[in-house]
Amino acid sequence: GLQQGLQQEAARLTLSQLQRKLGPLPEDLSETIRRLPTEQLEGLAEALLDFQTLADLTQWLEELASA
Repeated sequence: GLQQGLQQEAARLTLSQLQRKLGPLPEDLSETIRRLPTEQLEGLAEALLDFQTLADLTQWLEELASA
């Protein structure tokens, strides 16, 4: 319950930050981000500060998946 709520809030905040920085996100990327565990969302929230393009986000997610 509580953990799921924290994860959902972290996902919502991270998606909001990404959209502000990069513009509208494709739905498939948004859904991928919503499914990330809280600790990975925290990593993404830090990494997005360095993103310049949607390709940076895609690369980050691909590296995460291959780790």
